[in-house]
Amino acid sequence: MITLTERARAALRPGEVLVVDWHRVAICCAAAGEISLHPVPRARLGGRTFRPARSDPPGAVAVHERALPYLAGRDVTVLEA
Repeated sequence: MITLTERARAALRPGEVLVVDWHRVAICCAAAGEISLHPVPRARLGGRTFRPARSDPPGAVAVHERALPYLAGRDVTVLEA
């Protein structure tokens, strides 16, 4: 579950979701990468790459499919978006 504090919720504009994104950092190893968080308009997530995450509030977070294994089984609190 990814929980957004009141401050993080207030930082999101109407129509935005918090995205847990994946950035490949190595050419030789497909699994090498970094995760970042940033707000994105929901309308820009129209691909297969991002999945909705269990979050509070519901629907506030989308996760890149390559970042999902790093969040599996973890509870995360986002203090500020």
